[in-house]
This record gives sequence, structure tokens and C-alpha cells, in this order.
Amino acid sequence: MIKLSRDQVNKILQVYDLGSLKEIKQIRGGYVNYNFDLKTTAGNFIIQIIGDVFNNWKRKKLGIQFKLLMFLKNQRFPYEIPCPLKNKYGKFLLKFNSYHLWIYRKIEGKVIKKYNLSHFKEVAKALAIYHKFVKDFNYSNKDFFDCEWLLEKYFEMRKIRAKNKLDKLMLKNIDFFESILLKINEIDFTKSKLILTHSDFSNENILFKDNNLVGIIDFDNLELAPIGKDIAIAIKRSNYLGKGFNKRKQNIFLREYQKYFSLSAIDKKLIIPLLIKDNCSLFWWFYSGIRKRTNKKKALLEIIKATKKLVKLSEYKIK
Repeated sequence: MIKLSRDQVNKILQVYDLGSLKEIKQIRGGYVNYNFDLKTTAGNFIIQIIGDVFNNWKRKKLGIQFKLLMFLKNQRFPYEIPCPLKNKYGKFLLKFNSYHLWIYRKIEGKVIKKYNLSHFKEVAKALAIYHKFVKDFNYSNKDFFDCEWLLEKYFEMRKIRAKNKLDKLMLKNIDFFESILLKINEIDFTKSKLILTHSDFSNENILFKDNNLVGIIDFDNLELAPIGKDIAIAIKRSNYLGKGFNKRKQNIFLREYQKYFSLSAIDKKLIIPLLIKDNCSLFWWFYSGIRKRTNKKKALLEIIKATKKLVKLSEYKIK
């Protein structure tokens, strides 16, 4: 657990022109980063401390994230986003003690835990508009198409000797996930629109005010991927009509989405395979990739159950 004392915050503020400290509180939640609600004489801000190992890959990902956020701001994107603030050195990122952080002005809005139909349609509309804005954003990373890294993770997981129920659960199901990952990898995803996806368009990252969607946060998982990836995740991670993915939710979402941005038949057909592919990654991540504490066994059980259901729903032969 990372904490910030008032003395540490005051040292950070010396590098930013954000007034004097009034209050600092840690924000609960999130699987990776550590966020702090900062109030100063200049306003309300968020300090985000990077929770991932800060290597060259992470530095590059953050660079793309900041570039996209400033692009959206300059293009007058109609929703509030966490635009990074420059410090006195002209940089968005600050190395402080043993970690790296950045700061943005806090977006006024709240997370709605349980959506009604109106909220759900607002999410579909916002995602379509996001895609409309980023469709021409220049980015050519091909991480999405590389499943070798995940197969290597699975290879290492197979070496685990079961010491507890979590290990036993993972080992019991790893053959299933590896087999469907290999099947998914045979699909030609390039037939779909490729776009810089948000990749975590979920309840926790969407802010409402007076029942209107006003802000989108957490662009950490940006990835050049088929457009259906964002749609799949948005449907699955919204709790409208219950948790998880179902066809009824998909139909409602797509009807609203397509009022603002068009989809091809293949874009729609790939939604479930993209969700299965994402679950293959989550199977590893919830077992050994996650850095913050969570109920790993519960998370793993949910992913296993959901993935088996999705395999049955898919039009592709993934069994």
C-alpha cells in the first residue's frame, strides 16, 4: 500500500503551480494505480501514482495515453477527461522517491453503481463518440495481435505446484483457457475496424452528473484493437440487466451506439470472441498479474464461469 503524507504532498506541490495544500485523501478502489484526492487553494486535483513496474513498456504506454488525452482536449471532445498537468520542468510525469506520478484536475461527477436504461444508453452514445474522435488518431502498436506473451505466462503457470485452493482452481482450468486462446488466435481480426480502444469502458471509469454522462477516466489500457473490444467490455462491465454479458444487453447497446457511429457485420460478429480473448488475459492477471490485494479465487471463478458461457454463445467454433 502506497500512502502520501502531508509533507510529501507539499514537496510534490513545490514542483507544480497548484497553490497550497488544504486536504489530501486516498481514493479507494482500482486494481493497479494509487489515486489521491488533492484540494489546494488553486482547486481540486487527482494525484495518480503508477502502480505498475515502471519499465520502458510502461513509459511508452503513458506517453501514448498523454498524447491521446491532449489530442482529445484539442479536438474539443465533448466529455471531461483526465488531462495531465505539466510541472515546473515542463513534464507531465514526475519521479518522486521510488515511484512515478502525474496530476490532473479532478472531474466533477460520480460513479453510478447500478445503471438504468437511460444511463446504459448514455454509455453507448459516449463510446460511439469516443470512437468517432479517435478513428483517425495515428497509432500503430500491434500488442493486441501478439498472444505469445500470454502463452508464455500460461507455460509458467503450469509449473506451479498446488499449495492452496487458488492454485488448484487455476491448474484445473488452464488447459481450457489455453485451448480457446489458440482458437481465438486463428480468427482474422484485421477484417474489423482497428481503433485505439479505451479497453476499460466500465462503471468505475464513467462519471455522471444529474444523470448525464460528463466524464471518462482511466485510459491506462489503451490498445490498437478491433472496435468491438471496447463495445464488448462496455456491455460486460456495466451492471444494467445484471452482471456480465448477455445478448439482450448487446442489442440495446448496439442500437444506441449506431445512432452515432456505424458498425459492419464483422465488427458485431467479433464482439464475443474479443470478450473471450480479454478473459484469457484476465485468467492470468487475476491469478498472478494483479499487484493490489483482491479476492483472487472469487475473481478467477467468475472469469471461468463467464468464459464458458461466452464460448457457447459465440458464432465462431471456439470449443
